[in-house]
Amino acid sequence: MRFINTLKKHLDWNQKECENYRKEYLKYEFLWKKKRDAEFNNFLVECQKPEVVKDEDGNVIKEVETNRDILPLEKFEEKILYYKELLVEINEKPSTVTIGWLKVNSNSVKANLESWIGRWIFTYTQYLYNDVTRKLNNLEMMISDVNAGVTHEVKRGDSEGLKQVLGHIHQVRTQENKMTKMFQPLRDTVTLLKKYGESLDEYETKLLADAPNKWDNTVNLVYKVKEQVNTLQNEEVDNIKEKVDEFDE
Repeated sequence: MRFINTLKKHLDWNQKECENYRKEYLKYEFLWKKKRDAEFNNFLVECQKPEVVKDEDGNVIKEVETNRDILPLEKFEEKILYYKELLVEINEKPSTVTIGWLKVNSNSVKANLESWIGRWIFTYTQYLYNDVTRKLNNLEMMISDVNAGVTHEVKRGDSEGLKQVLGHIHQVRTQENKMTKMFQPLRDTVTLLKKYGESLDEYETKLLADAPNKWDNTVNLVYKVKEQVNTLQNEEVDNIKEKVDEFDE
């Protein structure tokens, strides 16, 4: 009877210790239980909220609107580092432990956790990568369209042709300040991606390197064309006024 009681105590102790060991890994269950897309969308919403400025007493002084065209890289890196630290924490755990007479191998558990952490990190880095490449490709298409559009010869009386050229000019003038401020954040994003093992391909790298000069050349071309079509634009305005006056009569 004493032997059975002793055995039962050992079994109970083993069961308790195994459960404690299980809990060490169960605390990471959010990695597979949380929905990454929903969690990431919530993160983006938080990034877009106004920045609250407080005084020394904690009172709100003002709220500063965030620039939605420029991603808050420090917040992205904060998230990436959080998962990187989890990865280090998991890797530091021993792969095998002895609990009583049991020898537990946790290699497969650790490998699965590392895989889940990789997916979370990829969610953030892939968004940054897509943002950079999307902006670069959109800019390249815009530059190509504008360059082709403004160099179209507009003859006197060609209202439709003039309208199209003026549309391209307006597009560049309204985007000029935004585009000029965009290049450094794009470079910073690429630097951050490289830091965590993601890089642009050769074509995209060239797009980023060439983008500022290409944009400056397009802006200069637009202002040059603007001067050339000013006379035609004024004539078109006069023609419209004449038609309005005739209609009123």
